[in-house]
Amino acid sequence: MNVESCIQLHNAIAAHALRNRPRDHQHRVQRNWFAAHNLDPSSPSLDFAIDDNLRTFLEGIEVIVLEEHQHSAFTPFLVGIAGPDELRPQQWEDCDDYDDEIILLYKSSSLNYKTGGLVLSLATHKSVV
Repeated sequence: MNVESCIQLHNAIAAHALRNRPRDHQHRVQRNWFAAHNLDPSSPSLDFAIDDNLRTFLEGIEVIVLEEHQHSAFTPFLVGIAGPDELRPQQWEDCDDYDDEIILLYKSSSLNYKTGGLVLSLATHKSVV
């Protein structure tokens, strides 16, 4: 996993999304996912350990902080990066296919599939949509 390349790609996509948002939507950009959510990376409120690569990625990305009831889609399939309470969807708790090393990084834009999106394996650093 090339963390710097991932950060650059995310930030380029976020910048493109911002340029194409309706002018009447309020937004602010916060560099560092942890700062955007007022979290310490070692916070016990996260129910899994964050490795160095994921921490570096989350600290380096531009997070679009939206007003309530707004979203910013990166593609027709994926909306913005998941918030702290969305990284481990509650629906996964009873599913054997997901273990403690898998998190939801970007949410699916499908209204019918709330737990889908870009899933990152913390063990392999590979993703699955």
